[in-house]
Amino acid sequence: MSVFGKTLFSGGRFIFWALVPFIVIFLIVTPLLVDKWTSNITAMLVGFWIVGVSLILGLYNPVRFRWALRVVSALIFLLYVAYSFSALQESHWKLKKPHSRGEANPVNALTGLVVVGGPALIYALLGRFTLRKDDEGENGALS
Repeated sequence: MSVFGKTLFSGGRFIFWALVPFIVIFLIVTPLLVDKWTSNITAMLVGFWIVGVSLILGLYNPVRFRWALRVVSALIFLLYVAYSFSALQESHWKLKKPHSRGEANPVNALTGLVVVGGPALIYALLGRFTLRKDDEGENGALS
């Protein structure tokens, strides 16, 4: 696994306690901010809860709950696919040069799909961020 993956998914208590309080606050406060409940809002909040709870479980014990981290990565990939499809559809399937890196357009969406969604898909499928097998073996244990 890459250094990034080993650091984030190491099971270290610092990362767990640095992230989990903010995740819990986000999961509690977000439903309270909804003015009008619709099926889209409900689906989005259910997705937030799936990602949040999976991330908490995976950070708590990345060996026992390895599947939870893969769920988070798979959802990140699927969100980038949906964003790319939506941006392409909105621009009538034409690729135009973006005015800025922050502009919502198909080129930036596809770039995000490759740069962020690609490694997320690899992790979701293989349990590591690279295509290369780890030297430490594929027994599922993280060092």
